[in-house]
Amino acid sequence: MNCTRCEELMSDYLEGTISREAGNAVSLHLQTCRACNELLAGIADVVKWGKTFPIHTAPVSLSMRIVACTNCEERMSDYLEGALIAADRSVVDAHLESCTACSELMSGMAGVVEWGKGFPAHEPPAWLATRIIANTPHVARESWVDTIAAAWKWLVDPRTAMGVFTAVLVLGWMGNVAGISPDWATVVRNPSSIYYEAQGAVNRAYDEAVRRYYHSPIVSGIRSRIEQLREIS
Repeated sequence: MNCTRCEELMSDYLEGTISREAGNAVSLHLQTCRACNELLAGIADVVKWGKTFPIHTAPVSLSMRIVACTNCEERMSDYLEGALIAADRSVVDAHLESCTACSELMSGMAGVVEWGKGFPAHEPPAWLATRIIANTPHVARESWVDTIAAAWKWLVDPRTAMGVFTAVLVLGWMGNVAGISPDWATVVRNPSSIYYEAQGAVNRAYDEAVRRYYHSPIVSGIRSRIEQLREIS
C-alpha cells in the first residue's frame, strides 16, 4: 500500500468502519511510514478535539418560527394579489406583526409590484395579427372523399394497372406450375377458397415428398442394415 491510499483510508481506519483486509494493510504501512504515522496522529487529535464541542439543542420556538416564515413566504404573492381567504390572510397579518424579516420582504415585493405597474403598455399594430395568421402554416385534415379520390387515381394509373395485370398473370402461372388450378367462378363467389386450394396442394406435395423419402434407396439400405445388425446382436 502506498501513502496516497493510506491517507484515503485513515478516516475509516480511525472510525473502525474499514474492512479487515484494508485495516491490516493500513497497519502494515504505518509500521514503515513515519509521515503517515504523523498524519494519523494529527487526524486523531482533531477528531478528539471535535468531540469536546458543546452540543446545543435548538429551542422549539426557533423551529416554529422557521415554519411560520416559510408558510408566510409561500403566501406572499397571493396576499399581495388579494387571493387569500380571510383565515389565511389573518394568519399572515399576525405573523407580519411579529416578524421583521418577513415584513421587510413583503415591503420589497410590494414595491416591485408597484414598480411593474408603471411600465408603459404598448398597443400592437393593426397589421401584426394579420401577419401572424398569414405566416402560420395551415394543416388541413384529409377527408374520406379525398382519400377515395386518391385511391381511385392510384388504381386508374396506367403503371398501377399494368403492375396488377402482370401480378395476376405471374400468380396464375405459378399456380399452374404448382398444380393449383382453381375454379375462378368459385373464387369470385368465395375468395377464401383459393387459400384452401393452395393449402391442399401444399399438403399433397408434402405427402409425396415424405413418401419418396421413405422409398428412396438410401433409406431402404439403412433399414436393411439395421435389421442385419439386430439379427447379429
